[in-house]
Amino acid sequence: FYYETDPLGNILNVALLNYNSGPVSEFGKTLDNGYIVAINYASNLVPSGGRQISKIDSLGNLEYSHTYPSDTITFYYAMDICEVDSQQNVVIGNKRSFNNAYHSEFYYQKIDSAGNIIWTKNFAINDLNSLVCVRKLSNGFLAAVGNMYDSLTSLSSTIIMKFNYLGDTIWTQKIGGPGSVFANYFEPTRNNGFIMIGDSMNGGTFDIWINLLDSNGISIAFRTVNISELFLKEEKAKIFPNPFTNLLNFEFHNNNTDVCSFKMFEMTGKLVYENTFSGQSLYIPFGTIAPGPYIYRLNTDQQTITGKVIKQ
Repeated sequence: FYYETDPLGNILNVALLNYNSGPVSEFGKTLDNGYIVAINYASNLVPSGGRQISKIDSLGNLEYSHTYPSDTITFYYAMDICEVDSQQNVVIGNKRSFNNAYHSEFYYQKIDSAGNIIWTKNFAINDLNSLVCVRKLSNGFLAAVGNMYDSLTSLSSTIIMKFNYLGDTIWTQKIGGPGSVFANYFEPTRNNGFIMIGDSMNGGTFDIWINLLDSNGISIAFRTVNISELFLKEEKAKIFPNPFTNLLNFEFHNNNTDVCSFKMFEMTGKLVYENTFSGQSLYIPFGTIAPGPYIYRLNTDQQTITGKVIKQ
């Protein structure tokens, strides 16, 4: 479901989007003050399910909803969506094949309000590639950012690209190291540039960063904040080694007696592992999952611990 609130948190409108199951991957504001929503849903027909694109008006009424089931060979995972005009949307994310779990491609796709796919563009730079955020620009173009993982170096880097309404790429810029760099969000600036935020890992050092880019995607100001010391002071548990190869260890710093729920997700949000345990330590064999970055979440009655790890 989707709901809209006022600044005090009072619910103004509620809309229900019913399908098999699946989280809202992302939503965007429309030109008429409604919302365009992308959902990745589960299905018993194929392993990956599919996507659902819906539009909701400013009162919470459903204007249209279209589903795009995956086939038995490939599936498209939606990460973000934006409205180009009142009749067309662009959705971005990653394309994967059931035959090769160690490879994914960037994709961006234009869909009209009737549910027709106008065009689809996809490409790959490294082994695992996914666009994560797309925005319409004031000059009639679009821009998207994403992340890519190289299994040879076990490092992730970021990409920003600009393209037109036909899907033609205008330029592409790569933002990397040292260590692994992950983009989480970006917005266009008033002077046709971009401001991007994300995080990075380099050995045992963790940073959050903000990057100001010009209209061609070139960095003109880059600032980082080291949060490793904050993590060391506040963390209630330790996960190691990071990066890891086959075995991941998780240890509480105190005598834990709670029942814990451990989950690990791909960067797309897809759940790849879950388990429950009690005690002070957890040792998880991960020899079968694909190399790349993952997000973990551990819940107890007392706390929730989240973080990022890399499988080599």
